Amino acid sequence: MRIQCPSCAAVYDVPDTLLPTSRVVRCAACAHDWTAVPAAPPAPEPEAPAAAEPEPLPEPAAPEPAAPEPAPPPDPVVEDVPTRAAMDRLAASSPPKSPPRRPPKLLTAAWAASLVLIASLATLGVTGRETVMRAWPPSTRLYHALGVAHPVAPEGAAAKHED
Repeated sequence: MRIQCPSCAAVYDVPDTLLPTSRVVRCAACAHDWTAVPAAPPAPEPEAPAAAEPEPLPEPAAPEPAAPEPAPPPDPVVEDVPTRAAMDRLAASSPPKSPPRRPPKLLTAAWAASLVLIASLATLGVTGRETVMRAWPPSTRLYHALGVAHPVAPEGAAAKHED
């Protein structure tokens, strides 16, 4: 069965089994929704009544010259709208590819500043580890685990060695 979109006139060949009754369908070309109704089956031609014997026509007295038969009328021209394959519809509906966008300069600068800040804190944590270990003794275990700890003598221990 052929159905046609009333909005854009796209024509689709649909198997009769898919449209047993009226059904809402969407056009792949323009996304218009409409109710597709299957074509009604052709009505049977009425039977001709039994014809009685035709009466014989009287024969013409003299044969007339035969007139040329008129040419049959040309077949009506039906505009054949081609159906579109699925790949053609996909190719037609895809937007043109744009070049990849570069991130804004401000965002790039923020990332760079974050990395510099983290590197600075790591450097200060390693170079000032004695101060950090004195101020916060539990950090000594972290520095030992990282392998960068130097033994820090308690403040009172240095005074005992001098005596």
